[in-house]
Parts: sequence; structure tokens; C-alpha cells
Amino acid sequence: IEDAEVRSSLSEELDKAKATGALTPTEINETLRKSLYDAQKAKAEAQLKEAIKNMTLIVDTRENENNHIMDYIRAKKINYVIRKLDAGDYSLELPLRISGVPDVVSLEKRIVIERKHSIDEIATNLGKDSERFEREMIRLKAAGTKCVLLLENFSFDRLYGDVGSYRSQMPPDQIALRLNQHIV
Repeated sequence: IEDAEVRSSLSEELDKAKATGALTPTEINETLRKSLYDAQKAKAEAQLKEAIKNMTLIVDTRENENNHIMDYIRAKKINYVIRKLDAGDYSLELPLRISGVPDVVSLEKRIVIERKHSIDEIATNLGKDSERFEREMIRLKAAGTKCVLLLENFSFDRLYGDVGSYRSQMPPDQIALRLNQHIV
């Protein structure tokens, strides 16, 4: 529904109400404003639903050992593009119409997914490679970019389970504590 159509239809209804004295001028203005707001909100929600349905997954060029993920993406016919991301392993692009002009809006400055394939990898990132990992998390936070940490093959049962269920020498409580520091 175009705003002009809504205005025209509402104006006719409001003119009838005004002629009969059913509404005051203030009530007419409030009704018109609310109806326009509702129409614009519905239009924006419909546009966003369509954009989400047609979103494209961005896969970082440096992301490796992700054949199982790529197989899933292809099997589900998810739109994707492979290109370098400044941070993270995955992000999204949404097709939107801005001021009536089709455009693609990248969310890579707003949200990224950082994938870790095992407890061992995250333990290494939180242990001997912690400076690099923490710098990246601090940089993302400073830029206002949300980071979803996707931990594959990870469970707290496994972390706290049998000794030797992962190779890292970092104690489970340290891993859990360090992970918690990076949860936003």
C-alpha cells in the first residue's frame, strides 16, 4: 500500500466523520497519523521479511575446514558469497529497497560469526594465542560489531567430563571463565 493511497482513503473516511461531527480536528489528526504509521510499519516489516528470506551468507575466504558447513549451505540452497571479511568467519547481506532503490546492505560491520571447530581450538585461542583472539574481540566490541561465537563439537559435559577428552592443558574452569569474558 502506497502512502498516497492510505492518505486518500483515510481522508475520505475522516471527511465523512468530520462532516457528521463524529471526530474533533485533534482526533482526526491523531487517527490519520496513527494510520500512516501503521501502514509504514507494515510495509517495513514486509520488506524486512522479504529481505531475510533472500539474504546472502558471506563466507570469509580464509575460513577452512568447513566442507560440512558448505555442504549444508548448498543442500539447503542458501545464497552465499565467498569474500574476505575483516573479522569473523561468516556474516550476512540483505537485499533492501532504500528510498525505492534496490540495494544490498552488508551486516559485516554489525554482526559476525566466529566459528571454532573444537574445544582444542578455542582453548588454544584462549591460551597461547589469546593476545590475537582478545585483540579481535576488543576491536569488534569497540566497533560495535556483535560477535556470535559458534563452538562446534563443544559441550560443557565434554569440557568437564573425562580427563583427556580434549588435548589442551588449560583447566576447564579457565576455559569457561575466559569464554564468559567474551560473551556479550
